[in-house]
Amino acid sequence: MEKIPQFWLDNSRVKSIFFDSGSVAIPEAERFLVVAVHRVLDKYKVKESEEIRRLLLEEENHSSVHDFYNAHLERYYRIHTLVRLERFQTAFFQRLLSAKQCLAIGVCIEHFTAILSRALPAYFEDRSVHNKLREVWLWHSYEELDHRDIAFDLYKEIGGGYFRRIVTMALSTFIFMFNRVLATTFLMHQSRDLYSLKSHRELRKFLWGKDGFYRKCFKEYLMFYRPSFHPSQIDISELEEKVKYYDLKDTFIDYFK
Repeated sequence: MEKIPQFWLDNSRVKSIFFDSGSVAIPEAERFLVVAVHRVLDKYKVKESEEIRRLLLEEENHSSVHDFYNAHLERYYRIHTLVRLERFQTAFFQRLLSAKQCLAIGVCIEHFTAILSRALPAYFEDRSVHNKLREVWLWHSYEELDHRDIAFDLYKEIGGGYFRRIVTMALSTFIFMFNRVLATTFLMHQSRDLYSLKSHRELRKFLWGKDGFYRKCFKEYLMFYRPSFHPSQIDISELEEKVKYYDLKDTFIDYFK
């Protein structure tokens, strides 16, 4: 079976590291949302609808695939410290916070993934991307967009309010960015790119330059703070035919074996 190279995106070390460091966080984040939804269903006696079942199935599949993705990364990096940190954070919040508050965090995570998933297909379109990882990241993105409003609607159904939502988003943004910087820095150190000015300039341009990946998402990020916001307002018209559930978990797990 063809081996996935360490630097698989655009022949760029830092771009590959950025996405790989994101994969490290995904399994625990997805599991956090799944646990939060189950806690809310139990506490508030909400019926598990077909949409909620689809959300849970897709998130569980994402966790499983990225577990294998992360096992693949261990060929190149020592990521166990980052994985333990993610597990500690999610366990800490689950013990400390109410079911509703954990779901509010999950709603914020879903917004991050939705806006990043909205930007990803266009970014990959004109880039040199290893075929297997292109398929994995696009599959994940399309499924995130497929269920982008389900956790939000559940939050509203159990009485989740605007103030809790925006305060949670502000705090979640800080934690999200801290974790992203930490993980990217950790992998860049191991790849010997951390002390390269060229690498830092490339990363800054990739994320925040004129056509930067984060910069393109910023307007949609701010939409979350509107009182009238709903995830369906994220425009996916040009992706609509591709946004659905794909039964491809086992196929993608095999990519990393």
